[in-house]
Amino acid sequence: MARTLGCLLIIAGLIPVACAFVEFARAGGTPVPVAPTRHLVVTGFNRYVRSPMYIGLLVIIVGQSLLLGQLSLLLYAAGVWAVTASFVRWYEEPALARQFGGEYETYRHAVPGWLPRRRPWRPSTPGPSPCAETGSSRTRDTSQPAGLPRREPGPSHRDLHPGPRLGRRLARFTRLVLNRLTLRVAGRLPGMGIIIHTGRRSGRTCRTPVLVFASGDGFVVALTYGRQSQWVQNVLAAGGCQLLARRQRYRLADPEVFHDEHRSLVPLLPRLVLTIVRASDFPCLHDAAISRRPDVPATETKEVS
Repeated sequence: MARTLGCLLIIAGLIPVACAFVEFARAGGTPVPVAPTRHLVVTGFNRYVRSPMYIGLLVIIVGQSLLLGQLSLLLYAAGVWAVTASFVRWYEEPALARQFGGEYETYRHAVPGWLPRRRPWRPSTPGPSPCAETGSSRTRDTSQPAGLPRREPGPSHRDLHPGPRLGRRLARFTRLVLNRLTLRVAGRLPGMGIIIHTGRRSGRTCRTPVLVFASGDGFVVALTYGRQSQWVQNVLAAGGCQLLARRQRYRLADPEVFHDEHRSLVPLLPRLVLTIVRASDFPCLHDAAISRRPDVPATETKEVS
């Protein structure tokens, strides 16, 4: 009986997940934050609850617990819910509010986040404003005080080189939640490593999991959250850091951040992922053990953990 119920729950959980992907595809995007839609998706299961995919995932895990007879998966489901709820609260909802403004606020107040409503929500579609159609002078731009001449800003670094798609709010969520999980395995997995650096103000030793790739006499690191990341500033200020990768510890020096739209120093598969998230800034760090700097002793710069 428990296995039958588990199979039914798995099937029931797959339905909203699949339907949500279909609705996002029809809207010209995906549920993934790096490739979102241009329009707010309020169709399908999203008319009943704002997080149908997350709920479907939790139902699938509960179904697996019953199917396999492992009650420990229920604790795993609770952990997954805690992580996804934090992600929705601290990143997804603020990002959608910035992107869609009042449209999302109306949707958020009408549709629950986790407990589905009984009847589907139907958004009201008020007619367009006459000022918006005719371009009436009554529609005033409030982006700067009236009476001042409009300034046309010149091209900035952000205009010339747009930053990564992954926002700073997601970076905060990653630092507080995901980094604590990936630190356990990042020093052993290919393409990943742990940067060991010292805080500029606190003086504390910090560890940050990164995507890192060997290049020449050193390594390049993919800046998925941009060059303003705190660990990057710490490494630049200190003039180096340590790297734990493939179970080896390296002492790195001479950091230099460069911009590469083609991501030529990254292998093919990671290059495709970095292209999607629009990460094109890379710190290059040289292995101090084989660096051309004569004042660095080679016998003390590389350790095996």
